[in-house]
Amino acid sequence: MTRRAWLSTFIAVQVLGWCFAINPIVARAGDCANKWNAPKEVTGTGAKKADAIGDFEKKSKTLAKDANCKGDKCAKGKGNCRAMRTATQSCTGDDEKGWTCTGNVRVGCFCLGGKEKGTIAPPPSTAPKPTDSECPNKFSDPKDAVGASDKSKAQAQTAHDAKIKEYIDAETEFCAKQKCTGEKIACRLYYTTTEPECGESPDPNFPGFSCKSQFRAGCFCFGDDEQALAMAADIALPAGEEFATHRPYRGKTMLVGVVLAEGCVPGHTCTASLVANPDLIEGTPGLVVKKVRVPERLNARGHATLQGEVVASNHAKRQPADGPITFVTPETGVTTALALDVALADQPEESVSVPIDELPPEHKKHADTPSAPPVLPDNGVCVVHDKYSGNGHATKVSVNGTEVPVLAESQGMTAFRPGSAAKTGENEYTVTDNGVTRTYKLSAPSIAIKANQTTLEQNQSTGFQVIVSDLGGIPDSSWTSSEGAGGEEGYILLTIKNDSTNTTISGGNLTKVPLHKSDFADGSYTYNGTITAQEPGPFQLEATIEAHLAEAAPINVANERRNIARGAGKGCCQYYNPASGNWCAIDRRGHHQLIVTLRPHPASRFGKLQHQFGNLEVISHRFTLAFAEQQIEILRLSLATLEPQEQFV
Repeated sequence: MTRRAWLSTFIAVQVLGWCFAINPIVARAGDCANKWNAPKEVTGTGAKKADAIGDFEKKSKTLAKDANCKGDKCAKGKGNCRAMRTATQSCTGDDEKGWTCTGNVRVGCFCLGGKEKGTIAPPPSTAPKPTDSECPNKFSDPKDAVGASDKSKAQAQTAHDAKIKEYIDAETEFCAKQKCTGEKIACRLYYTTTEPECGESPDPNFPGFSCKSQFRAGCFCFGDDEQALAMAADIALPAGEEFATHRPYRGKTMLVGVVLAEGCVPGHTCTASLVANPDLIEGTPGLVVKKVRVPERLNARGHATLQGEVVASNHAKRQPADGPITFVTPETGVTTALALDVALADQPEESVSVPIDELPPEHKKHADTPSAPPVLPDNGVCVVHDKYSGNGHATKVSVNGTEVPVLAESQGMTAFRPGSAAKTGENEYTVTDNGVTRTYKLSAPSIAIKANQTTLEQNQSTGFQVIVSDLGGIPDSSWTSSEGAGGEEGYILLTIKNDSTNTTISGGNLTKVPLHKSDFADGSYTYNGTITAQEPGPFQLEATIEAHLAEAAPINVANERRNIARGAGKGCCQYYNPASGNWCAIDRRGHHQLIVTLRPHPASRFGKLQHQFGNLEVISHRFTLAFAEQQIEILRLSLATLEPQEQFV
């Protein structure tokens, strides 16, 4: 067995609220000290590294309890006296002989609010020139951090985060200028924040969104080599959150891909994913794949897996790495780069930071109406163009009744992989977002290669066939034009490749055949070829298809709000109904206009409508209707009768 030894050093700072009974013999109310006690050495042991860290943590918490900060008093309005801990910790050992974690723990009692969480800020990259002032070793009073936006709550949150960063940068520089005595000791910023409260303005005269929290800064003397980790106040955090995303991961890493959707709007939520096979997805239209390294995790077969890993973003913590990962797109010009912190679920205190320097812009303008490619691509990734929230957890995708997760999503598209939920031939899937469900058809064609024999003698030839079938679900409209091909007829490109070096095939070892709708008149297409061997042995052929077809509209829409159509003339109400087109009726008899919207009647599928109007002009985007002086008679109906709905403007 290979032995492995690890060494890691960190410092953690926590504010803890304890609810233990106070021993009446030692408890004596006094003023909160607002200072640090002398450090004490602590040793934790365990069979696993996590066990040793847990034992160290348990013993350091005991020191905080013994400090009895809760029994001391703070001035009115200054909060409660709470215990803070700092710790330097080094762990050595292996899983065979066990682990030992040692370090120095010191406890201090400080007056803080019950909802404050804090962190030691890292020193500035360029140390400012020191002054003659001594490091105060105390907190200042809290101040408000406010972010506002007239567009969305997410943008208000981004503005709030920028204000917090502004405070941190200014206070870090101030603390660094103060003096501390002792070797390798520097004055460092320790700050606390409360959770931001975000909401929409209740006053219609002043619409907008705001996020507000409190920020408190303090300058304290810490060691130069100490690394700052998260601190929590009053409320116990979930396991691992005390040290989450601050200590760098030192174990083995593996190469994965971050899948990002084009067109994320600044200040809004977007969704990404981590994938173990980035080369397979790379090249998908509308998606960008960035290769990164994350902590290595292998399944029982020794293959890389993302199960058992978690991801933290600027939107949510501890998101499963094998599912949708949400984040808030930074505002243009914000200096804080977007980063995802990836860690093993059982070691959340150590993470790998995955920076995303630039999000992909939208390269191709798509139609305002929802649409999706009608054929499942070879890499198994489906892309749907529509207006989305960007939150892949809120968007629900179901393929043939089986729910599948979102792979990536922006405000203009969502992507997913049907996987085993898709079957050969015609499929149906639904995408639900903001309560609206759209149903699409999806074709998953099959390809088969047949040969009279698969092993040949020298100079021997044999025939082979490549059969493309099961193209159900492709609408006629997708064959009329090829997406991005200037209005040319759509086609499916069949590629046949000879993977054997000792053979040749008729038509060339790489043959490309464009197939049009007419080639599938009987439901399938068969390519006949011949392969000849220059040397005896087996041979191998490969065949793939790639669809060059126009995107298809949904076949059904449920729960959609009937909004006035984009581009409608002033005073003209439009409603799109696939059965009858866009309708608009305008009464020109006076200073006002009577808007008549024609919509499907729920009670009948066929028939005619007669209704008394005034002198009306009736316009259809599909055809123009004749009208009489006192009535409009609609005779050309294919799927629905219509009823009037009046609205004055």
